[in-house]
Amino acid sequence: DFLAGPSAAPVPVLPPAPALQASQASQASQAPQAPAQEQAATAHEPAIPPQPLNVMRQVVRAVEISASERRDLLTLPAGAEVWLLDDGSALAQQIVVRLESKRLTVQRVSLDGKFTGAGAAKRAAAPSALIVLTPAALCDDSFLKRAFRLIQQAGPGLRKAGAAGGAMLVTVSRQDGAFGFGAMGAHADAVSGGLAGMLKTARLEWPEVQCKALDLDPATLQAEQAAAQIVAEMFLAGPVEVGLSGTTRVALELDFEANFEANCENRAAAARGASPRLTQADVVVISGGARGVTGDAALALARTFHSTLVLLGRSELPAAEPVWAQGLATEAELKKALFATLPRGTTPGAVEAAYKQLLAQREIRAQLAQIEAAGARAVYCAVDVRDAAAVARVLAEVRRRHGAIRALVHGAGVLADRRIEDKTDEQFDAVYGTKVTGLRNLLAALAQDELKVIALFSSYTGRFGRIGQVDYAAANEVLNKLAQQESRREARLRVNCRVVSVNWGPWNGGMVTPGLRKLFEQEGVGLIDTAAGAAFLVREICAPAGSAVEVLALAPPPQALAPVPPAPAEAAQALSRMALSRAAVAFEREVSVTALPFLASHVINGRAVLPAALMVEWLAQAALHGHPGMRFHGLDDFKVLKGVVLDAGQSVTVRLHAGAGKQRDKLHVVPVYMTSVVSGAAAGTSGGAGNSRQILHAQADVLLTEEKLPNAPVADVVDMSGGAIADAYSLGVLFHGAALHGIERVEVCAERGVAALLKAASAPIKWMQNPLRGSWIADPLALDSAFQMMILWSNAHRGGPSLPSALRSYRQFVSAFPKGGCRAVIGVALGISAIAVATIQFLDRQGNVLASAEGCEFVVDAKLHE
Repeated sequence: DFLAGPSAAPVPVLPPAPALQASQASQASQAPQAPAQEQAATAHEPAIPPQPLNVMRQVVRAVEISASERRDLLTLPAGAEVWLLDDGSALAQQIVVRLESKRLTVQRVSLDGKFTGAGAAKRAAAPSALIVLTPAALCDDSFLKRAFRLIQQAGPGLRKAGAAGGAMLVTVSRQDGAFGFGAMGAHADAVSGGLAGMLKTARLEWPEVQCKALDLDPATLQAEQAAAQIVAEMFLAGPVEVGLSGTTRVALELDFEANFEANCENRAAAARGASPRLTQADVVVISGGARGVTGDAALALARTFHSTLVLLGRSELPAAEPVWAQGLATEAELKKALFATLPRGTTPGAVEAAYKQLLAQREIRAQLAQIEAAGARAVYCAVDVRDAAAVARVLAEVRRRHGAIRALVHGAGVLADRRIEDKTDEQFDAVYGTKVTGLRNLLAALAQDELKVIALFSSYTGRFGRIGQVDYAAANEVLNKLAQQESRREARLRVNCRVVSVNWGPWNGGMVTPGLRKLFEQEGVGLIDTAAGAAFLVREICAPAGSAVEVLALAPPPQALAPVPPAPAEAAQALSRMALSRAAVAFEREVSVTALPFLASHVINGRAVLPAALMVEWLAQAALHGHPGMRFHGLDDFKVLKGVVLDAGQSVTVRLHAGAGKQRDKLHVVPVYMTSVVSGAAAGTSGGAGNSRQILHAQADVLLTEEKLPNAPVADVVDMSGGAIADAYSLGVLFHGAALHGIERVEVCAERGVAALLKAASAPIKWMQNPLRGSWIADPLALDSAFQMMILWSNAHRGGPSLPSALRSYRQFVSAFPKGGCRAVIGVALGISAIAVATIQFLDRQGNVLASAEGCEFVVDAKLHE
């Protein structure tokens, strides 16, 4: 888990009776006494530490949606099928009545995916909408898992309906009508809060489907009124999350808590005389192990409070390192010694696993030593927090040995990234269980302890969703809502208990590899420095009880000049459209199989698709259109925002726009865009054919120069070994037709990357009826063939084909590619289930660099096999 928890290295299954171990320093002596002035400081409420400069603190607020606010109407075709998760309640029946009055066909479905009701036997149509309704009775974790399965089941039909003109996914939770930011009373269902996390991820993975999360206040809404609000809201555009309570509708928004310092001071003054936050005598339980960000957080707590810190992790920790390993430092030395100690016939994979386990144990010991050196006592316990009995045994032993437990920091978590369609039950259970079941087990074992602090490591994935992390988003949203419930309960049962759920952005540590770091930079997501993140946690723990429960902690975007939060996707699109409005139309082109005959060779699932490679070419031509005499050197931040996809016989007119150029590093930077205009009817809006809207398909910043092109760099050496592929088009993996058969021979297709010899593109007149230029600026066949190479690579090494979605940087060092073809070498910097990031070098047959591309993003999806 790159946000919190154990490292990526696999760890062994824990023994039935987890061992309780203090560090060697603790066994030898008692924890050192804190200086007198530090002891004195614990006699009153600790001061709020200064805000770390590079971590932004935001809180979530519920704001009322004005009844007069105009919102676009959404529609479904008459007769479209709607699946409704039916709990047999009056609310479900009322929803059916209202949907049928809109001439929609409603199919009731149970949690196990079986259809009920009169129309179940003749059900055949795929759904155009799915409504996941939380049962009236409080639900358990199995509800979320089965709801997820239903979303999985409906997914293909929803996506197909969305591509054809309209589809909806609606979830309905039962918390307090404000997603936990209202009363959150005894009848509030915190588990149902996980539905919003699922939906926000589905919204990112399925952009063609209208997604909306609704939350009911069970205390104020009757069935008929609630049904009316649900059906009305699902057909309105607007906020993704809408709370329904009586006649009030609320949305959630992020806000900097500008008066945080004043609020803390006022609450601290009111709490004078109450028990202090934490002292040297207190025991703090921290789940998530001693490594990664939880280890960094533990060290910060040790330096601040000098308490006894009990770290719970999955890795076993023997009392001492094996004698044979002591004094050995290098990988080669350790693996050689390991091989000698392991049974005869041990596989290299087993040796690697044992080596990683040894390194993990060394890291744990080193962190425990640092905690002790900071003036705290460090105790490590090997336990899986999903095992309730084991957790209870361990914490009972902690109390017996070290005294009363006064604080809980729950940082445990794992990831198993897969898109919704590919997520397995086992992956969902592991991700969700570590977060939610783990927290429940810890709280149950601590039910009789007078806790002063409950601090949870949640994730910004829960607030925004993230591709590949539907289970993680659901788990963290449940964590947030359980914290809301605990904050209200603890106000009655535990004096001055600070409850906070920190929705962390990614940290610059743990599982954030260099490849992931690049990915976050490309997304405009900053990384939290480990020291700053740990200081942020201490600050939140020191805040008085009653401070905000759900807090977002995000690093500023890369290269940000001011501490502002990363813009959501809608804001980024708005900025693009604002710039687009000032750009002039350079030229228009018809996109059809007639105008572009080569498109007959680029057909996916029966529909011709404009290749990203030709988008790059046309964007470059648009920039040169208003700057005759300049030379094309490359482009930055190329993104495919919406593909140009044609039905049979369809024709779309695209416009290429060029904005005003700016000078940067002796280059002329021209923002360029590709758009089309569709009528209201074609766009699926309610405004009819008289209205129209502009679709932004692609954008980039094109780099031009008045001087000669820079000298090419020396080609990078990419260390790869693997098998060659003589005929890439006989494998049945690539969908490309004869006009785009640009791969001559794949020289190697290995885990580290792929290399191949490529053909040169024929003249533009062979590709299209009315080319703007007589020769290519780049070589669209070479670029498209490189994308084809990535399909071969991802299919072989990541279990599914891929499509290009973005290109951070492309630089070209020749005015035209050679007519005899070229060689492409692709090094894969990152390969996860959802995204692969690569660098591409185009070389002539002598090995000279023609062009290079960095930050090439490819969406990997096994469903593309279809």
